[in-house]
Amino acid sequence: MKKTQLQWLIRLAYGFFLLFAFFFITEPFDFIFLNTLLAYIPIELGFHLGNGHPKHNGLFLIISILWLLFYPNNPYLITDLFHLSLLHPYNPVTLLIRESPHLWLYFAYLVGIALVSTIIGFATLKNVAHQIAQRFFKASLKARFIVLELILFLTSIGIYIGRFLRIHTVYLLDPKAILKPIANMWQLNSWLFFLTIFILCNCIYLSIYIFGKLTDNSTDN
Repeated sequence: MKKTQLQWLIRLAYGFFLLFAFFFITEPFDFIFLNTLLAYIPIELGFHLGNGHPKHNGLFLIISILWLLFYPNNPYLITDLFHLSLLHPYNPVTLLIRESPHLWLYFAYLVGIALVSTIIGFATLKNVAHQIAQRFFKASLKARFIVLELILFLTSIGIYIGRFLRIHTVYLLDPKAILKPIANMWQLNSWLFFLTIFILCNCIYLSIYIFGKLTDNSTDN
């Protein structure tokens, strides 16, 4: 399947799920719609960064900055898994996980969209890091690695801002409202959170990379 066909398949899949989430997923999980929409935006932006497009470096930089501002919304979905506790999964009598179809359906919603978005998001991350290194650092492998790690660290900060300060990307339209809480957030616990999420993102990215290598039939045994 060609890359453009895959991109349209992804668009259709997200479009269907967003419509489904908007009409059928109810409280207290109605946040799934907005969070999924925000996670899809960097994926769509990432589709437009690659193969020499856009040709003008200025336009490429603008789209890349927009992508970077929205990208933390992608792995942010992993932290939504804490909301699984709202399903009260354990039977209070037996202390075993309940077999309720409702429980497992919402489990599938949360885990499914988090896994899919994170994996596809990492694909766009790899592509954007490569394009930045290629355009501005002569495709240096070292530069690509540094760009990748810098984006992942900034992503961990973005996830903290969204999860604990409750500042979403759309709040960027009102910078004055977010400057003070961001200026006051640099505490030990926040740095520990940055480091934890940074390492987690690296582990997931590395796992995807290893999977690709292990399943690449063109690689010599």
